[in-house]
Amino acid sequence: MLIGDEPTNREEALDRYITFFPEGKASLFCSLVYAEMKDVTRNSHSWDDASFTIQRLSPEIMTYPLARLGKYVFDCKDAQGFHRICTDEEARNKMLAEYAAASWEPAKCCCFTGHRPEKLTVPEVEIRTWLEDKIRNAFNEGYTTFISGMARGVDLWAGEIVLNLKANGLPIRLMCASPYPGFEARWAEKWRNLYHRVIADADDVVYVCPAYSYDAFQKRNEWMIDHSSRVIAVYNGTSGGTKNTIDYARKHGCEVIL
Repeated sequence: MLIGDEPTNREEALDRYITFFPEGKASLFCSLVYAEMKDVTRNSHSWDDASFTIQRLSPEIMTYPLARLGKYVFDCKDAQGFHRICTDEEARNKMLAEYAAASWEPAKCCCFTGHRPEKLTVPEVEIRTWLEDKIRNAFNEGYTTFISGMARGVDLWAGEIVLNLKANGLPIRLMCASPYPGFEARWAEKWRNLYHRVIADADDVVYVCPAYSYDAFQKRNEWMIDHSSRVIAVYNGTSGGTKNTIDYARKHGCEVIL
């Protein structure tokens, strides 16, 4: 099934493709993709309005990475792929991962590891300052893609810092490597909101596992190291996931910055 020629306006796009989307969020998704197709800047009012609306309706749906993927399948005239993005979560996440994998080089990737807020002994402002310094150093040494594991604390702060630096002109990219869909569902509201903001503005999103499992976090950590050549670590010396990630990085030749 082929989509055919590109529509000349948003109304035509919605009229033509609405039959592919039985869910109510279809028109919002089409609007996001159409805005991306027409090279509307992400800082424009049209993007902000569309992004806010779809996040309010369905906050677990990332906006920018999804719109880029939608543009890609649209350009390929793959109507059924376009349909699966909106209606099949498992297929959507697989397509997002495949699309992201084609756009990064591990030698230029740097990931993060660190503790949850309750295990940190240093104030947040000091950690954020340290992270920004290490991110800038990594960029000056050739790293252009940064991977956040999306956990509360260090991961999300690092992701937010990367996005802020990017918004201020630094040519870097953020990849979100979430352990599984719905990872943030039971968090406090402020952390859920931060998670949704970061994932919405990321360049790429990967869900390492399709659902929760006892080893999902370890798989996420190993995935990040396997796709990076440097890890920036905030570590307090105790055992746990951060130590395991550092040990795995050293074993596999990934540089550790402490």
